[in-house]
Amino acid sequence: MPEARNAPSKQEAGESFDLIDLWILFRTRALVFWGTLTLVLAVGIGLALSSTPQFRYTSLIRVGSQRIGERFVQVMPTSLVQSWILHSVAPLSALQLRKNMPGAQSIAARLEVSPIVRGSGVLLQVAGTQRQSKTIQALFEAIGHHVQQGTNANLRAQEEKSQRLLHAEIQNIKKEIKIFRAQQEQIGHGTATHSRRARFEEIEFLAFETSHLERQENHLERLLARPTDRLTELLGPVSRSPGPIGLTPIKKVGIFLLLGAVLGAALVILLHLRDQARKRLRVKKDA
Repeated sequence: MPEARNAPSKQEAGESFDLIDLWILFRTRALVFWGTLTLVLAVGIGLALSSTPQFRYTSLIRVGSQRIGERFVQVMPTSLVQSWILHSVAPLSALQLRKNMPGAQSIAARLEVSPIVRGSGVLLQVAGTQRQSKTIQALFEAIGHHVQQGTNANLRAQEEKSQRLLHAEIQNIKKEIKIFRAQQEQIGHGTATHSRRARFEEIEFLAFETSHLERQENHLERLLARPTDRLTELLGPVSRSPGPIGLTPIKKVGIFLLLGAVLGAALVILLHLRDQARKRLRVKKDA
C-alpha cells in the first residue's frame, strides 16, 4: 500500500523537532526554568546588596634628585624604589600601623607601585572601601615618611658638600678680584715702576681679568641661591576615584539574570534529553 509506504516511521517522527516542540517543552517544564532563574537571580541580588563598593586610592611620591649641570639626576632609580616599597617599606609601615589600624596589613598586600613615565617619582595605588580611607591615608603617609628618610639624608649630605664647595670657590674669586683691583690702583697712581705704555696694557689686562672673575662670581652666586637638589616627598593628599571601580550592583544583577536564564534553559534541555534516552532504552528492551 503506497500510503503506508510513504508514512514516516515512529523513529523518524521521534527524531523530528521544531520550534513548536521547543515551546511545548519549555511550557511543560516551566517550573524548572523559572525556579532556576529565580534562585540564581536571588543569589545575585544578595551578593550585589552585600558587597561594599570599592574605590581606587592614589598618591604620588616624588623621588629626590640632585642637580648636575642643568638637569636633575635621581638619587635612586624608580624601578629600585618600586621594589623597595613593595618588599620592604610597605610591609614595615603596615606593621607599625597594625595596632591602631588592623586593616593596614591587608591593604599593604594589595598595594600597587608604578613608576611615573618621564618623571622622577612613583605612584601608589590601592583599591579599598570608603571606610578604609583613613587607613589608606595613614599607610601612604607612613610609606612616604620611610622613603623620605631613606633618600633625603644622602641628598642633604650631597647638598651641604656642594654648598661648601661653592662658598669656597666664591671666596677664592673674591680674593683674586681684590688683588687685581689693588694692582690696578697701584699702577693707576704711578706707584709701580713701569713705562706709560706698559702701565696702560697691564691696567687693561687686570680690568679684563677682574671682569671675567666678577662674571664667574655672579654665576656661582646664582648657583648658590637656587636649590641643588629636590628632596623626596609625598605630593599632596591621597586622591580617590570619583566613582566605584568594577561592576555596579545593577550590572551584577544583570549578569546573574543572564546566567540564570542560561542555566534554566540548559537544565530543561538536559531533563528532556534524559527522558528521551530513557524512552529509547525502554524501546530497545521491549524489542
